[in-house]
Amino acid sequence: MGYKSKLFSNRVILALLLTCMSEIVLDIGNSRAKGAFFSQGDLIENIVLPQDLMAAIGPWIDRHHPERMLVSSTADEHLDLQQWLPEYAEVQYLTIDTPLPIQNSYESDTLGQDRIANAVAGHLKNSAASLVIDAGSCVTYDWTVDGTYLGGSISPGLRMRTQAMHHFTGRLPQVEGPFPDEVLASTTTDALRSGAFHGLRLEIDGIIRLFRSRFPEGTVLITGGDALLLADRLENDIFADPLLTLRGLHAILTYHST
Repeated sequence: MGYKSKLFSNRVILALLLTCMSEIVLDIGNSRAKGAFFSQGDLIENIVLPQDLMAAIGPWIDRHHPERMLVSSTADEHLDLQQWLPEYAEVQYLTIDTPLPIQNSYESDTLGQDRIANAVAGHLKNSAASLVIDAGSCVTYDWTVDGTYLGGSISPGLRMRTQAMHHFTGRLPQVEGPFPDEVLASTTTDALRSGAFHGLRLEIDGIIRLFRSRFPEGTVLITGGDALLLADRLENDIFADPLLTLRGLHAILTYHST
């Protein structure tokens, strides 16, 4: 067996050993924290906590006793993450310098960690081309083609749209769901709901059509808090996975350690 063959065999063995490990990934934002526990490469359990209940993340981590962790955080710099992280686990932080299984052609260092995790997850689903839509407070659209993250776009999310219409006008009320199937509305509150929801729905469908016109072989995925609400009412057939960002973080952790 030659040197290259031995090197390949050792890398395969290492990768197999890593898939047997117990691992946790954390996605910590300013309002809530999301975590997922992986065992033998499979997502076993996930947790979502508002920031005022972050203390509960420590016991949850200890219950699973992970060997490795990856933390992605956009939380306030005054939030002391270390107090909830175990000393027994190998803890890594996602940064701009973290090795990735894709190339990154983004031209600024302000790329959100959730967006790059989504891009990695999309690439794993379809290495030829993927569009990942993350429908949360903002809606992000991230394109990855032939193993290179190309960038994307950001627009206001569903609730940000309803809040903006209330905040920047004198008389329009603040509205919440349910959001109507019908575009035409006969009351102001329903008109606000319709405009926010169907405006976003048509925006998403339009960007999907643009993506597929350029990459017919590509795959479209949607994640985020409003993913399931939107997925069933889109004209285009897409994959919905509310845990996609966590899967992307796990893929980065696995790649970083091989």
